[in-house]
Amino acid sequence: MFAPSLNANNPIYAAQAIYQVTKSMLYGRQATQILLRAIKAMMLVECPPDGREDNYRIYFREVFRFISLHPTDHEIRLRLQDLLSVETCGELGIPIVALTMMDLSSEGVRLVNSSVNSNSNSNSNFEDGISKTLENGLYWLASLGSGEPGVTVLPSQLLAADPDSVVSTIENFVDLASGLGGEQIDLNFMEQLVLLACSITPHATQKKNSDIPLIRHLASNMAIHGNYQKARNLAEQVLLLGRQDNYRLRLAWHSYGDIYHRCHNYPMALLGLACAQAIDVEVDKTVLWEEIYSTHRVFRDIGLSELSSQQLGKMNDLLCLFDDDTDKKLCLLGADLNLKLMTISDGDVNGIMNLVHEAAKVCRDACDAGAKTYSFATLLGQAILRADKNGLEVPSFARSLWDDVIRNVGSNISDVVKTLSVEKPTACEVLAMFNRLDQALYATDIAHDYAMVGVAARRLLDSNSQNEQSCNNNVFATELLADHSIRSFGKRELMTLEWPLKYSVELNDMGVDVAFLALNAQDSLVVTYVSKGKVHIIEQPTETESFRHRFLEWLNNYPRDYGYVDTQDGNNIFYTSMEQLNICLPPSERIILVAEPFLQQLTANLVLVQPAFGGFSNFAGMETAIGTVPSLGWLSSARVVKPKDQTVYKAWISAEASSSFIDEVGAELDAERLQPERQPTLDLALSRLGGYFDEYGFTVDTGQQIPQDMKDATLAVITAHGGLSRDSRYLHRICDDRDLVESPSVLASALSGIELVILFVCSGGRIDKNPWSNSTTSLPKQLLNNGCRVVIASPWPLNVMVTYNWLGVFMREWEAGKNALDATKCANDAVYRHLGDAPQYCMAMRVYGDVLHTKS
Repeated sequence: MFAPSLNANNPIYAAQAIYQVTKSMLYGRQATQILLRAIKAMMLVECPPDGREDNYRIYFREVFRFISLHPTDHEIRLRLQDLLSVETCGELGIPIVALTMMDLSSEGVRLVNSSVNSNSNSNSNFEDGISKTLENGLYWLASLGSGEPGVTVLPSQLLAADPDSVVSTIENFVDLASGLGGEQIDLNFMEQLVLLACSITPHATQKKNSDIPLIRHLASNMAIHGNYQKARNLAEQVLLLGRQDNYRLRLAWHSYGDIYHRCHNYPMALLGLACAQAIDVEVDKTVLWEEIYSTHRVFRDIGLSELSSQQLGKMNDLLCLFDDDTDKKLCLLGADLNLKLMTISDGDVNGIMNLVHEAAKVCRDACDAGAKTYSFATLLGQAILRADKNGLEVPSFARSLWDDVIRNVGSNISDVVKTLSVEKPTACEVLAMFNRLDQALYATDIAHDYAMVGVAARRLLDSNSQNEQSCNNNVFATELLADHSIRSFGKRELMTLEWPLKYSVELNDMGVDVAFLALNAQDSLVVTYVSKGKVHIIEQPTETESFRHRFLEWLNNYPRDYGYVDTQDGNNIFYTSMEQLNICLPPSERIILVAEPFLQQLTANLVLVQPAFGGFSNFAGMETAIGTVPSLGWLSSARVVKPKDQTVYKAWISAEASSSFIDEVGAELDAERLQPERQPTLDLALSRLGGYFDEYGFTVDTGQQIPQDMKDATLAVITAHGGLSRDSRYLHRICDDRDLVESPSVLASALSGIELVILFVCSGGRIDKNPWSNSTTSLPKQLLNNGCRVVIASPWPLNVMVTYNWLGVFMREWEAGKNALDATKCANDAVYRHLGDAPQYCMAMRVYGDVLHTKS
């Protein structure tokens, strides 16, 4: 009954009318679905228009309350995840969830006294019974071959002791197994112990809920060892275990959030923690402590330091309930110092040195108390590294202590801690970090899995030395920092130190040079160039401000504003804005750029280059065909897939044909400028593009909805309006001249599997960095994720004149056998000839993806 209000462009009314119904036992699911649709529609048209995002919170609270009680409703969960994605709501997702979670936690929590196992029997018969049960259980599990928590239950006749005591003993074993001094942690044995405990908890009373914390503990150790996919699998498993009652559900959602935080996926971590807070049930003090601690860590790592600090205050208030609990005190001290490490500024000499001394003290206290030292060793290592980077004298006792402590961390993770604690790791050490990661099930998880590898890889980058080793390291490190979160076409090449350079040389043999762009640990731009089988570092000009700072300043206005430059104002804005960046790219006829996500936002066509024989600088795209790839790994997987045999061309433009136009280009320009309401823009585009569509056999859809029958095409041309989000970042909506408003993801889904997509969409080729991971967000990326090979589009608002001055030449060159990169360059040159020296026109269309793709 509420769905019509969505179609009537009144999503606020729908949300207000339905959100209370989400509590209904009978209609709660349907109401939640409608509410999610309403919130998405509100975000799409950006209402409330005054920017009061707080208005969303009341609706999100009800969504979280429903999902928290229905953890296995995957459809609703996926809709919520889509709603909170950067593609849907920009950077609002995490703040909205964080504030909603704070709203839920502010409603208070009811504490219950912890259950205490009074059975302290320590006689030999009692211990023999536990040992016998453990032996029986492990043999039984071995005979099964496999088991599943919540499904596999130990037969009662194999129990030779009280189940609660057995589970308690296993808890101690698991805890000890994750902190053995210097020994390699046996995750397989730990997994068997946890599975055994889970098979016994159905028989227990006081320890019946211990299975969920044990799985969380196991998953945490999996994540620490780089087994992120196994940790995520356990996060899903724990939600299944929580369905028995609300108390277990709260434990499960907290575990889910905690595990995802350790997998560096902060949006999913917040989702889990918010769902835990949405369940109103009594919890004991230990559960509450762990929830607050997890919340603190997530807030800290997403940069919400004030909210993170508030959680530390809550933990401090809880300490009095734990008597003299040394582990809790150490945990609080370590948490406080980690927050200081994140917030202290470089140049604060006293602050950094105090941090080193405090980190050393808490590390020593942890050793003396027999506590697990992994987190404290990491803290001390990072504090020493911070001092080293600032040129400070680190006390010898601190370095000696760190050396001692690191030896007591499991040998299979100490190497990672060491690699992350030095200013300049070796390439072999970084590769070892990379190779310890297990294979992610979904490409979207890869950027999170590579988070720590990226930290180390960035420190490899060298902008000064021209020696062969430094050049090779730059190529290797930039490839690791590139965007790997796009679904590949098949199995990627095994990563070695040599592979990125080797594949670059193979591309050289195909007639293209390769440039690698990344920022080093000092935020300086490092450009490494591979041409004719040789690798060089392109020296960059020295500036007083870091490149990161200058690029962030540039991104405040560009590339968006390039589309608004009037030709009568000349090209000065292009020159002055790009001079601000002061980038040096190598001279080349055709070049592929491999850049980290932050630098994929660059409009490389506009980089200023100096002519070889002197004279005024010009734009790189005037002489060079420039294409961008997500990563070499993705490109290599795409190149081995043969193009489709058939040729099917399709186009979509929501417009009505008309013929009442002046033919002369100059007159068109005047008409566009002086009489903007003469005819809707898309009608004009259809009128001008129609001849090319007919000439090359396009099937044209002019309907006012995104067509759903285009997936059999090999080439598609899409002409529509594109709108950015309220903060002028992220392509937010696809529109026509009438009432159509859709999200880019809907268009990307409709174009799944099309090999080449040309987007005549304002800002359709814009690439933004995902604020929550080392990946990008854009319509071209969504298309590549849906099986497209190459996308050609403009990163700024596109004048309609470009479309019909560009397409004919591109199609002619494409039909003649040129690849997407060269055909785009020819078409851009044609726009230059027809419309003059106007970069906003002739530099607009750029290529992303398999730029070497040709017609079959």
